[in-house]
Amino acid sequence: MTEFDGTVVVVSHDRDFLDGLVTKVYEFGHRKVTEHLEDIYGFLDKKKMENLRELESKTN
Repeated sequence: MTEFDGTVVVVSHDRDFLDGLVTKVYEFGHRKVTEHLEDIYGFLDKKKMENLRELESKTN
């Protein structure tokens, strides 16, 4: 797969399938599309931290 010089759009909720396959994640939400230049687990870790910060800010 590393020799492929093109773009493939994959839509899946299967994290194990996406692991090692994707190098970018596009997040669709809040009326916008956000590009994340990381693999699926990097994206999920980042979102987890953002959600924790949001919860923390609401309780303070």
